[in-house]
Amino acid sequence: MALSISGRFMQFGIRQKLFLENDRILAAVSGGVDSMVLVNLLHGCGLLAGIAHVNYRLRGRDSDMDQELAEATADRLKIPCFINRVDDEWRDRHTGSLQMAARTLRYDWFESLRVSEGFTSVATGHHLDDQAETSVLNLIKGMSAAALTGIPVRNRNIVRPLLFLTRSQVLQYAEENKIQWREDISNASDIYQRNLIRNRIMPLINEINPSFNFSADAAKFKGEGIMELYQKALIALKRDLFVELPDGSVQIPLIPVREFEHPDSVLCHLIEDFGFSSDTSLRIFGEAQTGAIFYSDTHRMLVDRDRLLLYEREKTKNIISPVSIPGPGVYQSGRLKLNLEHHTCEMSPEKGRNVIWVDPEKLVFPLEWRIWQPGDRLLPTGMTGHKKVSDLLTDEKIPLTAKDEITVLLSKGQIVWVPGLRASREFSLNPSTPTGFRLDFSMA
Repeated sequence: MALSISGRFMQFGIRQKLFLENDRILAAVSGGVDSMVLVNLLHGCGLLAGIAHVNYRLRGRDSDMDQELAEATADRLKIPCFINRVDDEWRDRHTGSLQMAARTLRYDWFESLRVSEGFTSVATGHHLDDQAETSVLNLIKGMSAAALTGIPVRNRNIVRPLLFLTRSQVLQYAEENKIQWREDISNASDIYQRNLIRNRIMPLINEINPSFNFSADAAKFKGEGIMELYQKALIALKRDLFVELPDGSVQIPLIPVREFEHPDSVLCHLIEDFGFSSDTSLRIFGEAQTGAIFYSDTHRMLVDRDRLLLYEREKTKNIISPVSIPGPGVYQSGRLKLNLEHHTCEMSPEKGRNVIWVDPEKLVFPLEWRIWQPGDRLLPTGMTGHKKVSDLLTDEKIPLTAKDEITVLLSKGQIVWVPGLRASREFSLNPSTPTGFRLDFSMA
């Protein structure tokens, strides 16, 4: 005799080690059919200990009615209900994807609730159709084969005990058990990527091959033990290759990676956790040269000869923006500071890499202070002829990691100074000039 949905639910949870008999599970409830079925099944097994609902206040009265359903359900079941009612300014504080910001907000809040209220885990209502859609979305985004497995059954303290049911099975269970739920009308819109996959691409896949049940077969991408072997091999390879440097960056040597038959594919797996796609690894082994920089949402990656250097974006936010200098004063960009003063010339003005004197009659304000660019040239003091700034940096053995903080000071497009390195003789102080501009450069 076939097990009922509730029986299969308990069997799946035990087999996947999602919950034990005395666990206290917090259900993430949106008010949709998936989360309401989840609440029903957890309550029937005696595992439901609380409901958590986020009201983003994005759909007016509909959002409030979702919250009211969550509260009414908790009240009926005599369990606590936790509501996070997002303030009106929330959207204004976030740039980029509102969906990603919303996801981060709710999962951070779920975890804080789990810890503060003593819950064992947080359960979400994802099912097999969600997993299939995630697999397709990851494939389209160019993520690695590992990402084709879609949504994990457990991710630390997040458990997904409905990942044995399809959407149609969830709906059937809800109707048979007269479970109340609310339909989010935004699910019908194709403006979001996941909705586009769900509403247009998945039906097209089924139209091309009606016998292929993507939802039911999504879990088979994992294979029996294949993903476990993959993860262990990847962890071992990272342990051998990754080196954390004193500045917090991560170094990945490229020579061992090139020894693989498909180095670009191997590299893709190594850098995927840093937010980089397969396209990046192809470019690194194709067109990228020393000095090339790639960016993900979370990291910056620098190609430095036979190694890669990865930095967290938060640690590279020392953004050096162009500065217009209308006259004497103290100017700052990022952690760089430039001080320009007008003085009577001393008998022997101090000189050095961080201090220069220039002829006031040769400067034309406003000066421009910016990051150096390929093609920049100057007439360095103590040298003959022009020299490219890029060659100067090479001669000075400036490491690649520091080159993005090298600046130039210009007057009418001509380089006056490469602060901290070399001045241009075009603007040198005339010994007969009674006054001069003193410039000093420092780095915080």
